[in-house]
Amino acid sequence: MLINDFYHIIARAEKSVTIQLEPSHPIYAAHFPDNPITPGACLVRIAEELVGGCMLSITNLKFMRPVLPTDTITYVFEQKKENIYTITIQSLDTIYARFIATYMCPDSNI
Repeated sequence: MLINDFYHIIARAEKSVTIQLEPSHPIYAAHFPDNPITPGACLVRIAEELVGGCMLSITNLKFMRPVLPTDTITYVFEQKKENIYTITIQSLDTIYARFIATYMCPDSNI
């Protein structure tokens, strides 16, 4: 799990979670040393952890802007159908990524 090591939850609302990344995490030394950005796989993994770790699939994944280690980001979960959500990763004025996720969580956190 990445929580409490790679990121920390700083706020939780009904359909969103705001996190702060940990800029000193070793992954940023490798991705990329002189210009660190948050790996897309980590951003997706965080979304999975935020709802209880039971993501079945993702589709229509689009990265619009890189997430820097110092960014505070919010995951917004918009339910489309039962167990299907559009997830937007954003800050106040920037959308970083968006995708559709299918979950199989009877007791999800969203």
